[in-house]
Amino acid sequence: LMNKLWYQWHLYIHKNVFSLFIFIGVLDNQPVHASTKASYTIKTIQEKKTYKKSSAAYLFQLPQLKGSSTAVKKINKSLKSEYQKSLTDKKRLFEYFNDFKRNGALDKNNWKLFSTTHCKETYNKNGYIRFVFTSSWYAGGVHNSDTQTVIYRLKDGVKTNKLPSVSE
Repeated sequence: LMNKLWYQWHLYIHKNVFSLFIFIGVLDNQPVHASTKASYTIKTIQEKKTYKKSSAAYLFQLPQLKGSSTAVKKINKSLKSEYQKSLTDKKRLFEYFNDFKRNGALDKNNWKLFSTTHCKETYNKNGYIRFVFTSSWYAGGVHNSDTQTVIYRLKDGVKTNKLPSVSE
């Protein structure tokens, strides 16, 4: 009788543990799909100073992906670092403006100084997103413009130089 009970208990445990492993295996083998398209917002950050008819305007458009995954957080951190770099231009712009104000140049001139960075999404599919930043800077004789492209892979947040070669 003891052997029979032990044998039944042994079969019961093996059968249920085996079923549990099969169930866990089914759950564990679900494919993980990276988002193929990102959802995002573009926040416009701006500041302006005026004196008589002159002004200095700073503008930066900061895209931020929606979501809380590790990849989204990594991409948003990278995009914010681009904004942080632009704060040097903002500081220089307002320093020039204040210098022109102090030395009387703004009393004689009607200057519109600026530092702007506009952002446009130009690709958002197949698991990648591309933003193009167009920057212009003018401070009374000094003018610069630049275009920078950033591409991110959505599944892991890696910044890359190429989009996937997928027929569009």
